[in-house]
Amino acid sequence: MARNRLLALGLRAAGALAGLAAASLPAGADANYCGLNHGPGTIGFNAAWASGTWLCADAGTSGATGWEPVVTIPDGAGAVPFSAAQSGSSGGVFAASASADATAAPGLLRARAEASSMGDPGAAYSFGGSNATFLERGTLAPLGGASPGAPVDLRLTIEVSGAFLGNGAGGDVDVFVYRAGSIVHQRALVTNILLPSVLEEIDLTGFAVGDDLAIWMGLYAFAGASSDQPQLESGLADLGNSARLHLDVESGNAAFESTSGYDYTSVPEPSAALLLAAGAAALATCAGARRAARTE
Repeated sequence: MARNRLLALGLRAAGALAGLAAASLPAGADANYCGLNHGPGTIGFNAAWASGTWLCADAGTSGATGWEPVVTIPDGAGAVPFSAAQSGSSGGVFAASASADATAAPGLLRARAEASSMGDPGAAYSFGGSNATFLERGTLAPLGGASPGAPVDLRLTIEVSGAFLGNGAGGDVDVFVYRAGSIVHQRALVTNILLPSVLEEIDLTGFAVGDDLAIWMGLYAFAGASSDQPQLESGLADLGNSARLHLDVESGNAAFESTSGYDYTSVPEPSAALLLAAGAAALATCAGARRAARTE
């Protein structure tokens, strides 16, 4: 568990003592749905693994007495991209509000949470949290006549970019890499107001042509607010600018053929680059022809 989650758990625990609003949430509408039902180690993860590609998004809010949550988009998971969104508020001495949303797609996750507290000190608080995850399995298919079992060197690139306000907001990224069903690499990253963006490149060895390779990535954003202290009256964790993951074969003797068909390489494939160049040339030719026609 990344360090930011400890702060989030503390904020949620304080909220639970102040009220039981979360108990009124409909099923599949809280910031624990993906982790409890589809994350590594859960029963749902087995179905995700069998599918080969699996995405999940959840969002939840909570607050003190009188909290009224509104589920805009219910939590969901499956083999296609998913989004989730929820907001909530309470009034009077407990006046506070929060919102959270997340989107999961292959190789690209987005999450956002915001909270503010306007009520009496010691009475008003709010919390918003969201998760987006994806699992992708595939095969390291041979290239250039490479033989099955030949060593393959990989580079994993994790990019996270966001914006934060307040001391009660943060975000976590967790990545698991599997070979033949076993975890061979795990990485946890933290983002917050002091570290809004992260870029990591990780070299992975021990893989071979023909391997069954899988990647699981999770993005978590949370924001908590309390009227007790001015610096905690509002919080924002905006990781909607995305968390991306790329996988490149440095040895050049294989290609990761994902179940979803998504291209995880950090640069376009040569064929795609040629198509882009051809398209640009065609546009330039058409523009030249139009200019020539106007001067005649």
